Amino acid sequence: MILVEKIYRAPVDCYCIEFPGGLLEENESPEVCALRELKEETGYVGKIVPNVHYSFLPVCCGTGSESTCLVPVTVAAKYFSHISDRFKYS
Repeated sequence: MILVEKIYRAPVDCYCIEFPGGLLEENESPEVCALRELKEETGYVGKIVPNVHYSFLPVCCGTGSESTCLVPVTVAAKYFSHISDRFKYS
């Protein structure tokens, strides 16, 4: 299952479907940030998937320093017991 969230984005005046995420705090690793943002935005507690390589992906075409990093995280199935079977991957 891939976890995404529906969030309103004022700059485009519409709702967007996105991965939970946010900004790195000073001296914070991408892994710590991923777990913190997952908890803040969804209430779920996750664990980093071990031995999986990830990399930073530039967001801007050379106009800034912003980048995206996708960190694989597992979330316990107990958090999804309320989801209808039609939304579950089988």
